[in-house]
Amino acid sequence: MLIFWCWLAAVISVVLAYIVAGPIWKREHSMFFGDSEKPLELSGAVGEVFIITAGALFVAAIDQVCEEVSPVSILTSYPLFCGGFFVIVLVGVYLYGVYKGMTGLPGEKKRLTATYMVYGVFSTILFAGICLLAALMIAEAVIDANKFSTEAALVLAQAEGLSGQAIAAKTSGLNMVFLDTQAVLKRLEGSMSPVFVFAAGLFAFNLVVRYTPLRRAFAKEAMFATYLTTFTALALVVVTGIWVYTGQYSNFIGDVLNAMAPMRPDFFAASPDYNSRYTDIWLRLVDDQALLGFLSRMSDQWGGVAALLGIFQWSAERFNKPEASTKMPSPRQEGTV
Repeated sequence: MLIFWCWLAAVISVVLAYIVAGPIWKREHSMFFGDSEKPLELSGAVGEVFIITAGALFVAAIDQVCEEVSPVSILTSYPLFCGGFFVIVLVGVYLYGVYKGMTGLPGEKKRLTATYMVYGVFSTILFAGICLLAALMIAEAVIDANKFSTEAALVLAQAEGLSGQAIAAKTSGLNMVFLDTQAVLKRLEGSMSPVFVFAAGLFAFNLVVRYTPLRRAFAKEAMFATYLTTFTALALVVVTGIWVYTGQYSNFIGDVLNAMAPMRPDFFAASPDYNSRYTDIWLRLVDDQALLGFLSRMSDQWGGVAALLGIFQWSAERFNKPEASTKMPSPRQEGTV
């Protein structure tokens, strides 16, 4: 419900801001579709409401893949910190709104300032929401890392407890260790889902804002921000991937292989069936430990979606031109709308 109420407040703020701005934002942010001689003009509010709705769905998707925490749980766990941070964001947004209003054209400054006062509700929700989203992902990552450490320790204890057992019991126990190892790795893969959903959402946002007529609804600063969000998405995926691979994934598989190593003489001296099973498990874990094995796992589900959208954006930047012109129609064209 928190996401819904924030979405509703943001939509109302944007619509009222465009009403207050009147011809000022009509001139600056109207979107034009279709033939250049007789384009269809739509208010920039339509584009912004579309982006707000998509953003709310994006946040809801991340909330769904975060199994341990939620926006509400973070707010209720740290009410003073969150409240103080919200006030700081609120003050910053409205001070910037006053500044933007004063930079307007002569005769428009008062109206533009009033516009940014109304628009500030949306801006505050946007920036506070981004910070809350970051806190949500960090909290989820910390909890997932702690759970992984506990589960990995149990699997390693199980593997180390196989020493001294008969070969049949050792093989049966090794099969269970292998299955539990795959289950732990699968859950580790799931812990990357919030990052991949976040990156996929940023790539999709950039594609919409930069390569559709919706780009007219945004100021130049927002267009420049698409480059920043692209870098942020890539950096977040790379940094998180390195942390998970080197700090958890590869180390865990290496520890399992180390626990299996003392069993090698027993299996090599056993019958071919036991020997073959030990070899299969060993080779499978070695393949999983390799960087290619890690990337293959991470490209499943949301990881694949993020990669695909990233490729689309890269292709669009090199082979396509933006669909919407940043220029206003000529006075003759405006009269025909």
